Amino acid sequence: MTHRTDWTAPHWEAVAAEQLLLAPTLLKRNADQTIRIARSPHGGRRRLKHPETGDWLLTTGDVGQFGPHKVLRLRFGDAWHVVPSHADAMRWTLDGMAETPDGRTVEPDDPDSWLVLCGLI
Repeated sequence: MTHRTDWTAPHWEAVAAEQLLLAPTLLKRNADQTIRIARSPHGGRRRLKHPETGDWLLTTGDVGQFGPHKVLRLRFGDAWHVVPSHADAMRWTLDGMAETPDGRTVEPDDPDSWLVLCGLI
């Protein structure tokens, strides 16, 4: 049986190469493969702590690298979203309208826009 290439699937290597370059807020430790929180997310938002345990919490704006190609994803709401490309960011700055990770169209300086979440505005 031959393996067929699924051309409709994203080619993550190409996606990772075209993404905005953001510094991850979450890093993986090599020795034990656990995730540690490296710094506060973009936009100057202060990181929240769990009220009972005092552990740092994941929050909107956290950035992590996933998969073998290290595709950047940004946490928004309760989900991880693939960080957009340079071309998308340029289009949003020139159009005067931007998108949010959940697909809404907003003004570029809206707190939920990709441009603000990525620290470009």
